[in-house]
Amino acid sequence: MKRINLINIYIIFSVIFIILTTPNFSILETVSLGGASDGREYYSISKKAPSFAENIQYIKAERFLIPYTIGVISKYSGLDLFLAYKIFSFLLILYLIKIFVKILKTLKLNNNSILLSVSLIIFNPYLLRYFLSIPTMIGDLIFIISSLLIFDGLINKNKTKIYSGFIISLIARQNGIIFLISFFISKFIFKKKSIISNLDTIYLFSIFLTIFFINTFYATNSSPPNKQIAELYYVTLFGIFTFNYSLNEFILYCLFPILSFGPITLLLLTKNIVSINKMNLEFSIIIILSFLGIVGVAFISGPNITGKNLLRLSNFIYPSMILFINILFQEKLEFLSKKIYLFISLVLLFFWSLHPTFSNIKLFESLKFIFN
Repeated sequence: MKRINLINIYIIFSVIFIILTTPNFSILETVSLGGASDGREYYSISKKAPSFAENIQYIKAERFLIPYTIGVISKYSGLDLFLAYKIFSFLLILYLIKIFVKILKTLKLNNNSILLSVSLIIFNPYLLRYFLSIPTMIGDLIFIISSLLIFDGLINKNKTKIYSGFIISLIARQNGIIFLISFFISKFIFKKKSIISNLDTIYLFSIFLTIFFINTFYATNSSPPNKQIAELYYVTLFGIFTFNYSLNEFILYCLFPILSFGPITLLLLTKNIVSINKMNLEFSIIIILSFLGIVGVAFISGPNITGKNLLRLSNFIYPSMILFINILFQEKLEFLSKKIYLFISLVLLFFWSLHPTFSNIKLFESLKFIFN
């Protein structure tokens, strides 16, 4: 009980710190920040709900269900639309932390390992701070939550959670199809031993088709006419093969995710790389395929399409990656018992959280041009 209370108190105070030191932007201010064009489109969908929006980019319109629902709630409740986004983003951030911590605690980790893992989520400037600053990007937040639900479902062999996470992922973003592909590949490899039954494959594919047709119907009626959808998808998905960028731009493009993923090294240093825990092989394959697919889809759009958004898009698998590391590698207990290492790590993560745009503490203001 003492351990749980200590961890919970630490989480509460850390989250309060992030909330109090994150800027409260207006809707006009958010459109000039990361993911601005996407957020603007989603906000337009919300404003028009329950009617169809107009002149929405087809790919963004396919993600209409979440902003549409928020728009309907705002309209019929009288709640200011942007405030509705902020409230839902805040509540979902708390839910994300709750799921993440719940999974961590089931892994029976050392206290220090739990605190370090939680801190990597709370202090990541492109997670809590980002969604508090730009709540119109709530769809990305929901996709991250969906990945954790699938992760939890696979660990505990709970198909209800797997299905729930899968449905939510498809509603949030087209990337949900990557989970479907991962399930199917796993089924093909493990056949009758797979957690995915033959009936599950039918259900999962039927769910995908149903949500696909709903999204397509809305997108067709809200995007500009005569738009070359195939060409739009090709440019979005395979922009890296246009080669209309310099070598320096490509190198910087590849380095962007380090701003978010780099501090995971602090966790890896506490793990025994040689000794790997026995774990479910199918679970590992599904998770690894999902990781590669989500990051790969973001990456192949290239420097001119994805650009610095590669950092944000790669973050979709960030919480699940931290959990996977904790499952995959055994702890160096003698290393973790050194309180000084934990203290130094938490101090470093604290400074890491002070994003020049998404934090009121302007310690790194001069680096703004890099981080935005």
